[in-house]
Amino acid sequence: MTTLFRPVGLHELSLIWDSGMRKFPPRSPHQPIFYPVANAEYAAQIAREWNTKDGSLAGYVTKFEVADSYIAKFESHTVGSALHREYWIPAERLPEFNAALQGTIALQSAFFGPGFQGFVADRCASHVALRQEVTAQAIGDLAGIDPIVFLVDMEETQKQLPLLT
Repeated sequence: MTTLFRPVGLHELSLIWDSGMRKFPPRSPHQPIFYPVANAEYAAQIAREWNTKDGSLAGYVTKFEVADSYIAKFESHTVGSALHREYWIPAERLPEFNAALQGTIALQSAFFGPGFQGFVADRCASHVALRQEVTAQAIGDLAGIDPIVFLVDMEETQKQLPLLT
C-alpha cells in the first residue's frame, strides 16, 4: 500500500462524504489533472496556504491508501522542493484511481482562514473532537441538517466510515 494525501476545500470534502468517504469526485472540465500528494506536510501547506484563502476559507487534508501496483503506473513529480512531490492522474482515469483505493478516505486535519464563517471548537478541545465538531458543522451546513443530529448519526456510522482516524 502507498499512503497518499489530498488537500481539499469544503465543497470537495462534502462530495467525498457523499460517496461514503470511498471516492474522489469527478474533476471539472477546467481541471484535467487530479493531484494526490506524497506527504502530509505538503498537503497541509496547500490546505493552509491556498484553501483557507479561497471559497469557503477552509482547507482539509485527506489521507488514503492506494494499491502499490496501481500507483506504480504513474510517475511522481517534484514541483518545487523535495517536499513537493505529487502524482498527476489524468481526470479521465479518476474512476480507475478510485477503484484502486484501499479502504476509506480519512480526514487528517483542518485549517481555517480568518474570515471563516462557521463553528470552530474551542482550541482546548482534543484534536479528534475539534475535527469531529468542525466537520459536523461544515457538512451539516452544506447538507442543510442540524449539526447536533449529524454528530449523533456520525457516532453510529463512524464504525463503518473511519472519518476521524
